[in-house]
Amino acid sequence: MVEKYRPQTLNDLISHQDILSTIQKFINEDRLPHLLLYGPPGTGKTSTILACAKQLYKDKEFGSMVLELNASDDRGIDIVRGPILSFASTRTIFKKGFKLVILD
Repeated sequence: MVEKYRPQTLNDLISHQDILSTIQKFINEDRLPHLLLYGPPGTGKTSTILACAKQLYKDKEFGSMVLELNASDDRGIDIVRGPILSFASTRTIFKKGFKLVILD
């Protein structure tokens, strides 16, 4: 999808309202569990999680709180031991809470 037209918020998404309301509830309660989004290509999985991440973290925080990897290219134990472990174990100065690792 062209990034220019990608939905920026959960409200911009046209999806199953029960899924979106559940994700919104998690965000409001500040308790986002581990999620596995699956389905055929083009169903909005990546757009949904990126909109969720953008709602959780503003532009300044996004880069330090969200790691997005291409799971087709970046796979194997070395990725878990390298970039993911490094990202997950790095503390942020101002933002508390959880970090997101998105394997797309």
